[in-house]
Amino acid sequence: MNSGKVIVNGVLWFADPVKVSASDDATVVLMNELTHDPLFLNPDYGDYHIGEASAARDAGVPSGVTIDIDGDPRPDGLGWDLGADEFCNLLKTFLPLGLKN
Repeated sequence: MNSGKVIVNGVLWFADPVKVSASDDATVVLMNELTHDPLFLNPDYGDYHIGEASAARDAGVPSGVTIDIDGDPRPDGLGWDLGADEFCNLLKTFLPLGLKN
């Protein structure tokens, strides 16, 4: 009989966490769990990109993955986002550079 351990690091549950169980010869360890609305942009139409106020923003852990499902760079912001999508703030403000004589 094989035994093992599954470590799940970084989980966002929408509501009450799902009871995660394993067989008698394995264990499941959950780390960095959150319970909040992920605030997907338009899930009724298949748009599961996260919105600006999503609990998934900056709540992930470094995984070595440097691009998201859309090819956007990660992390973008204060840290990695949970899930396949990295919120990309396209409205970043850039200050003009001027020289004074």
